[in-house]
Amino acid sequence: MNSALLAITTGVTGTLLGSLAAYFGPLHLQRRKERTEQTQASATFAAEAISKLAEIRVTTAMWLETLRTTVQDLEVGHFIDLEKFTEKAAAHNLLTRTATSGIISQRVYLQSRQPSSSPYQGFLSAMRELESSLRADIATQSPAGTQPLDSQRVTSLNLQLERADETRAAILDAVTQLLEQRDNMAFDRL
Repeated sequence: MNSALLAITTGVTGTLLGSLAAYFGPLHLQRRKERTEQTQASATFAAEAISKLAEIRVTTAMWLETLRTTVQDLEVGHFIDLEKFTEKAAAHNLLTRTATSGIISQRVYLQSRQPSSSPYQGFLSAMRELESSLRADIATQSPAGTQPLDSQRVTSLNLQLERADETRAAILDAVTQLLEQRDNMAFDRL
């Protein structure tokens, strides 16, 4: 009788273990697959975010450098064509807006509830003010004889450049922080 009971117990135990393995084996594989997919999605997001952040850094730096060069040209009295300046500024504005809209596709939103307090709005405002000041100075030039800007005006333009550069740094920090918070990542601050 013991051998029959042993056979039944062994059979039931084997069936129970087989059932548990059949149930938990695929469940374990599914969880592993989900973890792998989540890790891959996170890595993909990080790569795209780094690319977009680099794009924002480059486009804003190019725009600011164009304006800085214009100030330097005005300082020494070089003639600047207003139409060409406006075209360059508009192109850099578009590139910057395109780069920042790309970051929005990553579900990182640059606008705050109060648009005037957003770093992005502060940057655009500083750049528009600087462009407006430069346009006014360029419009007073004549191709026949251009005079260098006086030192007070150059100082004023340089202060606007500094403000624009500070807001650029603020927007880059804000974007970096938003990206880090989004997926618990840490980016190197350059």
